[in-house]
Amino acid sequence: MDRDPERRPRIPIALRRMRAQRTVLAAVVLTVMLTAGFAAALAAYSSQAGGAAVRSALTDSAESTSILFSGSAPRQPDTQATKELTEQLSSALGGVGVAAYAAPELESLALPGSTRTAGRVATLLGAQGLSAHARLVSGAWPSAAGAAGTGSAVPVAINENTAALLKLHVGASVRVSTPTGTPVDFVIIGVFSPADLQTSYWALDPLGGSGEQAATGYTTFGPFFTDPSYLASGALTAQQMEWEALPNLQQFGTGGLAALGANLSNTLSNLGQNDALGDPQASTDLPQLLAGLSSAALVAHSLVSTELLELLVVAIAALLIVVRLLTETRETEAALLWARGGTGPQLLRLRAVESLLLAAPAVAVAPLTAHPLAAAIGRLGTSGGALTIPALSGGALVAVWAAVGAAALTAVLVILGPALTSAVSPLALRVRRGRQAAVTAVGRAGFDLALLALAGVACWQLLSKDSIVGTDQSGDATYSPVAIAAPALALAAGAVAVLRLLPLVARIGDLAARRGRSLAVPLAFWQTGRRPLKLAGPVLLTMLAVAAGVLSFSEYASADRSAADQAAFSVGSDVDARFGSGLLSASELAELAASPGVGAVSPLYRDQFTPGSDASQEAAFLAIDPTSAARAVILRSDLSPVPLGTLMSELASPVDGSGDVPAIATRALANLLGLRQGSVTSVPVGAANLKIRIVAVVSQFPTIADTDGGLIVSRSAALGSSSAAGAGATAFAANEVWLRDTSSAAPNRLPAGSVVSYRVQLQRQLRSAPLAEEPMQALLAVAVATVLLALCGMVVSVVSASGERSAELTLLDALGISRRGRIGLLCAEQALLALPGALAGIALGFFLGRVVVPVATLTANAAKPQPPVSVLTPWTPVLLDVLVVFAVPLATAALAGARRPDTAAVMREGADQ
Repeated sequence: MDRDPERRPRIPIALRRMRAQRTVLAAVVLTVMLTAGFAAALAAYSSQAGGAAVRSALTDSAESTSILFSGSAPRQPDTQATKELTEQLSSALGGVGVAAYAAPELESLALPGSTRTAGRVATLLGAQGLSAHARLVSGAWPSAAGAAGTGSAVPVAINENTAALLKLHVGASVRVSTPTGTPVDFVIIGVFSPADLQTSYWALDPLGGSGEQAATGYTTFGPFFTDPSYLASGALTAQQMEWEALPNLQQFGTGGLAALGANLSNTLSNLGQNDALGDPQASTDLPQLLAGLSSAALVAHSLVSTELLELLVVAIAALLIVVRLLTETRETEAALLWARGGTGPQLLRLRAVESLLLAAPAVAVAPLTAHPLAAAIGRLGTSGGALTIPALSGGALVAVWAAVGAAALTAVLVILGPALTSAVSPLALRVRRGRQAAVTAVGRAGFDLALLALAGVACWQLLSKDSIVGTDQSGDATYSPVAIAAPALALAAGAVAVLRLLPLVARIGDLAARRGRSLAVPLAFWQTGRRPLKLAGPVLLTMLAVAAGVLSFSEYASADRSAADQAAFSVGSDVDARFGSGLLSASELAELAASPGVGAVSPLYRDQFTPGSDASQEAAFLAIDPTSAARAVILRSDLSPVPLGTLMSELASPVDGSGDVPAIATRALANLLGLRQGSVTSVPVGAANLKIRIVAVVSQFPTIADTDGGLIVSRSAALGSSSAAGAGATAFAANEVWLRDTSSAAPNRLPAGSVVSYRVQLQRQLRSAPLAEEPMQALLAVAVATVLLALCGMVVSVVSASGERSAELTLLDALGISRRGRIGLLCAEQALLALPGALAGIALGFFLGRVVVPVATLTANAAKPQPPVSVLTPWTPVLLDVLVVFAVPLATAALAGARRPDTAAVMREGADQ
């Protein structure tokens, strides 16, 4: 039995009309999904990676995050005092949990055999949490006073180093005398080994785990560890108290770090004046560390925000391209519906429902892909995987939904926008299309000129800044809206400029191509010149994708190179060893030079001097060996007007007849003292007053990071000068050595007590610093996202254009054009569109790189790197980016041209019309 036709389910008109233009609709949906997906992923990555980076940086600096208190014994029970201390610290840190280990201490316990001339004393420490930070070698841990099995002797546990020094073992007894002369018996019930002496807990051990510390007239052993209850009263009452407070580093985020550091400083100052707690004095670097991380987090967040705006510009452009293809069909439908009695509100409501349906898949899918994409972003780059992106929750979920909502709302407005100005009759529609009002109206309104002016002002202000972050009235780092928006504004302005210039370029190309003999190229230019605004989409998207890629790759490569430059500048060579002043003998230098991988050894003397009358000014002084320094020093070429070898040759010139020592000055010192090449002056260095003659002025010199710059002289020339004659035999004795070393092993025979820095290690640390890595990975993600968005828009433009031109292609087929000629025609048209877009994109990206990179590349504490960043454009990834942007649309055009049209059917259709 057939169904009643009237009872068939009615499909809403908004869904029925979506059966047409399915390719364009699919492109709209895909574009919105890509935009929302990448925006959500970047929001998730930024919110999660920022906190993870802060926690990773704090963990890497764990020795600086602990707070060691030392004071007299509190006037209240230890447990109550510890609770009050932790509560105040937690409150200062915004609720971050704090674990504190109390350690009541009694010093100067005389050991057997102690005399007035050779004192042997011990320290008794009641440190909490010992069993959690040490491994028991033998015996047991001390129990509380009054516990079962304890007698009159005090049970103690000792470090195995102490046991070996005092020849003690489990079960041994030791009688000590308190400072008041009262004898007390200790019984050794346990011997332990510290689990990790590098952890903050062992700062409670005054002997650092060695078990022995010698001083004038006496030696201290221990400590003897016991339960804190034995130091609460009686003969062993604690004289002082130490606490080791450890904040829970996993509870820190990116918000308010500078304020937390300031609050903590105030709290520590107040605790130091708390009589009830024994006026404990704090020792920690945590406030300064939090302030530095606050600036670094702000820089990272600013860069990610900048990249999000760049992505938004490309996404809106791609969406406008595909929506315009959809709008042409919808305008015809709207005009017909108007002619059949439809009203403006009805048509607008229909388009609104359609826009919501097109944005709905993105709202449904983007939140689900946010975490996997964020995790994938975390694996990008040379050191990918350092940041673990946890599951989304709390603020991260809010950020994701905010990004998805913003992307969906933008898409709805872009899709719905043309409906607000749709033609209301077929005649009005023809007039509208004839004048191409969609673009010319914008031009007449001066919008493009205003955008160009705004972008120019933003870039000019960015060029005048030193940092992508600014400062507020109190001097704290804050966001710089101009710096964040400038790249996106420049991209948008560049797109508008290309639209303005495209018709002119097409006409010029048409005139030039007419002189050729081929058919495809003149036809391609003719089509481009005939419809420049309609074909502007591929040009626009090509330019934006390439420009965003050039900028992203330039920022990434420049930051990576800056890390290498900073490491080389800080170390001076491959290895830098600084030690106490002393002569390096020829045999010691020979042994250093014979170390595996060592290619050059250059000893030097380093000191500071006051360059002017202002005592607060301080400059660096280096007395080096020019010959060996020419082989050992790593000097970036742009920091010196001449090559390093020439510079060292000038420094090695002999002292002139006036006794002037040849010297090199940095630009900062030269500006301070008004020096230039050939200037003569005197500088006080140690006991000498050197008379110097400036032979060269360099921008900067490795290891001289002083604000007032520095001075470099030849050590032999300085020693031979008359001004240094009375300075003594040890004047300018080497206290440092530079080594060119390609091995990873420590060099042989470095002087005792040397502080050694390795360029490769420092470079690795700078490159993998969590808060520096976050924006670099986001840069690569934005480069990928912009290419995908551009390709989506370009492919649908090619497919739609080939469909619209079926009649033209059919006519060419009827005239005898071959398949190869058809493919060549479509590919030539696409190349003519892509080539100016790619060239404009490279030029714009190159320009933006020179504007943005110097202010966006900062150190972890938001300072300018030393030496200044050198802007690089890595052409290999740039050319690969251009190749992809070229190849995909060309391949799409080739496939469209390879499909032979049904000439007979199209000709019959034209005849019927």
